[in-house]
Amino acid sequence: MPTRLLFLALALVAGAACNSGPASRCEKYASMEVKCNGGEGVRSVAKSYCESSAKDKDDVVGAMISLEADCAQTETSCDAYAACIDKKKKETTPPGM
Repeated sequence: MPTRLLFLALALVAGAACNSGPASRCEKYASMEVKCNGGEGVRSVAKSYCESSAKDKDDVVGAMISLEADCAQTETSCDAYAACIDKKKKETTPPGM
C-alpha cells in the first residue's frame, strides 16, 4: 500500500510540473484574450498563436504574442493586461529591427 501512495504522489507532482510549461502559459494567455478582446471565439486562435510563438521567437508577430503571454501570466484585469502589453512593447525592440 505505501508504494501505491508514493507512486500516486509522484504522479501528481509530475502532472503539476507538466502544467507549468508552454501549454498552461498559452491557456492563460488565451483566457485573457477571451476575457479582454473578444469572447470565446478567439480562444483556439490565441492558444495556437501562443504555442507557435514559443517555438519561433525570431518572428515579429511571435515576439509580440510572447510579450502578451508574459503579461497574461501576471495580470488579472483587462486594464492591467493592456497597460502591461503597452509597457512591454515600448521597452522591447522587435526581432530583426
